[in-house]
Amino acid sequence: MVRPPARPCATLLLIALFASASLRAQGPGAAEAPAHTVRDSTADLRAAPEWRWAGVESRGKMLAFDLVRGSIRIERSRTPEVEVIARRHAVRSDPMSVTMRVDTTAEGLSFIASHPPMPPLSAGSRHDCLPPEDDRGDFWHSDVRVELLVRVPDGVRVLARVMSGDIDVAPVAAELDLTTNTGAVRIADPEGGVRASTGSGDVELRLASPATRLARGAIRLEAYYGSVRLVAAGDAPRSLRWTGARGGGVSGRLAPGGRALSAEAVHGTVSWDIARD
Repeated sequence: MVRPPARPCATLLLIALFASASLRAQGPGAAEAPAHTVRDSTADLRAAPEWRWAGVESRGKMLAFDLVRGSIRIERSRTPEVEVIARRHAVRSDPMSVTMRVDTTAEGLSFIASHPPMPPLSAGSRHDCLPPEDDRGDFWHSDVRVELLVRVPDGVRVLARVMSGDIDVAPVAAELDLTTNTGAVRIADPEGGVRASTGSGDVELRLASPATRLARGAIRLEAYYGSVRLVAAGDAPRSLRWTGARGGGVSGRLAPGGRALSAEAVHGTVSWDIARD
């Protein structure tokens, strides 16, 4: 019998990334109840109960969030506490098989959506190009999505990483370091320094408040395959310098004496759009 040719690793990884898998919540403050089913217009989504965590973190400490697929929404906390709510759902996989892990590090706290361990390779396995070990477990065979809602107090640092999905940030007084491989990053009136990048998707920075332009902390935005949009109430300040034949970059200050901004769209454009709402 003639064996079919093995698929290239790059193709296999893309297929496995959107295949099937699992999620079970653990950690401080976690509470579980029987899973329930939510009906979607196109498919039955299997949903796990919410996972919740709350605690106090000192100013200057790091809060790190790591997801494979899903989304992160970051808001300002009305109390000194950090609050994290995770909603998990899937079509094929068991959403309870993914656990929310909370690790204490020298810099602060790390929240990781952890999948079950990678199964051992069999003699005839064609998956030997998948990474054998990963902190997040065997996410290659899973379609579980994790939607995180995070509320942070003033003065903390936030590190958010999503492999496939969006990151949205409401006005917060925190240092932001945001990255998604495939998805959009949207930020509104940040009061701290910002570094945001996406491999495939758009980055949007909304500047509704004039005070945002004078706040402390530089802003650095980058989209590799996608565009960068700067949305504000008025025209672009003259202190900004546009670079590239296609308007793929901009640098300068958001106001005289204001904070520094640099933005680059490697295969796209950087635009300044006047808000209509």
